[in-house]
Amino acid sequence: MGRPLFLLGMLPLYLLGVAAAWGGEQAVRPSTLVAGLLLVWSIQLMTHYNNEYHDVETDRATRTPTRVSGGSRVLVRGLVPRGAARVAAVACLSVALALTILLTAVLGVGNLVLVFVAAALLIGWFYSAPPLKLDARGLGEVGIAISACLLVPYTAYYVQSPALTISLLRVCISLALLTFALTLATELPDLAADRATGKMTLV
Repeated sequence: MGRPLFLLGMLPLYLLGVAAAWGGEQAVRPSTLVAGLLLVWSIQLMTHYNNEYHDVETDRATRTPTRVSGGSRVLVRGLVPRGAARVAAVACLSVALALTILLTAVLGVGNLVLVFVAAALLIGWFYSAPPLKLDARGLGEVGIAISACLLVPYTAYYVQSPALTISLLRVCISLALLTFALTLATELPDLAADRATGKMTLV
């Protein structure tokens, strides 16, 4: 359910922010680099587990799953109880909050990281969970682009630098547009199942 392929896919986006900070002559601290990456991954895992829990009916209706669409199939195949996905999501949320406290209270990262984390948690938790269910309202694709291509690089940058830079935004916007297009492409195999279960993606 953790979708390791997607976790690895987030690594270049995180390292982009680190590289931008280093290129801006900021000293890269290994402690904040690792803690920030673990924070990103914990929020990403929370999103995956919560999505598996809430999207199980749509995943069950998907007849053409791929490696990047149709869910992990773990719940659909009955390999673990559905409730395990919810427990895992809450556990990852707790880890994310603990890492946020570590970054701000112990490692001295500025409070703006709280805004990044709050936005990521909001988008991640309510991507498929009620009452917002962003992925069923045509907002999930935008949420993915914002979280992955804006919040992740800027979080990586900010945990190394006391200030933000506008130059990183130009790269992030380009990547966000690409990610938006890729998200639409991965939703195509799920079209019939989404329609059958009332999940109104942009596709």
